[in-house]
Amino acid sequence: MDVVRDRATLLKQQQQSEKTFKNRRDSTSSQIIDPDPAWPATAQRPRCFVDRDFMRHLPRLDETDYVTDPQDDFDLIIAPNTSAHALPDLVAGCSNPAAPIIAFSNAMLPRADVVVRDSQAPTLAAAIRSVLPIAARVSALPPLPQGYERAGLLALELCYTRNCAIEARWHPNSPDLIEYPLLLGIDNPRSVLEEMADADLLRRRFCERLHACSQCGSSRLHAREVCVSCKSSNLQEEQLVHHYACAYQGTQRQFERASGYVCPKCRKQLRHYGVDYDKPHPYLKNTCDKIDADGYVHLPKGPGMGYEIVWDYINDNLMDPTSWDKKFW
Repeated sequence: MDVVRDRATLLKQQQQSEKTFKNRRDSTSSQIIDPDPAWPATAQRPRCFVDRDFMRHLPRLDETDYVTDPQDDFDLIIAPNTSAHALPDLVAGCSNPAAPIIAFSNAMLPRADVVVRDSQAPTLAAAIRSVLPIAARVSALPPLPQGYERAGLLALELCYTRNCAIEARWHPNSPDLIEYPLLLGIDNPRSVLEEMADADLLRRRFCERLHACSQCGSSRLHAREVCVSCKSSNLQEEQLVHHYACAYQGTQRQFERASGYVCPKCRKQLRHYGVDYDKPHPYLKNTCDKIDADGYVHLPKGPGMGYEIVWDYINDNLMDPTSWDKKFW
């Protein structure tokens, strides 16, 4: 799933949630946010969070201060020159996980906002200046609260302050086969994004259709359903209708007319279910006792009666026996 940010909705959500936030950075957080603010001229020098062991490899810069405590207040992050596997823990445990990141490896993209090749003073100074607009947009928003809403608000803040979509990407080392690099450091990002989309804070966009193992949940399977014409996996399930007289079988939409069901092949009206036509019951996954073009009935071969029941449909249509009209007994 590929999710696209909605800036207007984010602003509304952030403004409505301000009353629940504590320890704001300043009293102007409820003001209208400039989409591209510059670093305030009157503000103190930006503070960079760096790992304590990595700080000795960095030069001193006149225009910035280094902090080594992840719980301190800081404006941007300089990621250590290590593998991308260390970055999620670094981001998840700090006080400002939406802060712009300066990294030394392309493997940290797109969560890293700038990638530099060396740690020389001119290079770092230029990188810090390039991410100051992002740092200013982050500082203009209320601080992220601790607790249940933190992951969802962090996802919204990341795509808003970067003015980008939350893109999905193939990740063969993951059982899900899909990752969201922008949400590095967020546990179960797919669940977080689904929750935000259900709340109309994000918009879904099709990415890929995958199968998952019923035992372990892994999607690393050699099975993929695609259209025979365009090879796309963006498919939708539809019920099929089988007309006995001419043996035509097609989707239900092909048969639907204002007057009822009409066969698109022979143009005859289909009036009686089980006599003129056949289609799956809404509470069954497949049609039982199918009749072929020669009139033969093929009995199910599955366990029990061979019926595959859609239990979600059954549960959604249960009746309360106490509300029945008891006029017949």
